[in-house]
Amino acid sequence: MTIYGQFRDPLHTYVVTSSSMPDTIRVFAGDPHSAEMVCTISNLSARPYPSWNAKWYSNWPEWKRRFTDHAVSIWRTHNDHRPSPTRREFRTCDG
Repeated sequence: MTIYGQFRDPLHTYVVTSSSMPDTIRVFAGDPHSAEMVCTISNLSARPYPSWNAKWYSNWPEWKRRFTDHAVSIWRTHNDHRPSPTRREFRTCDG
């Protein structure tokens, strides 16, 4: 397991880690070796999709959106992952 980084809120420290699934990360509250998993975020290279642990499922939608954005940002920073350019940004050279 690779630890990409961590972030905090007033109640917990969250740790962003790798997953055995491709294009997926896991986020734990506390130490990733003994703590509770908060969520798994898949589809990182396109539109990230979180899957929440039951305890965390009922949190406010705005909190979950910010939480997901923060975790994905840590993963992208660690991997120096840049989103692919949009179709109109591709340029060809005719010579």
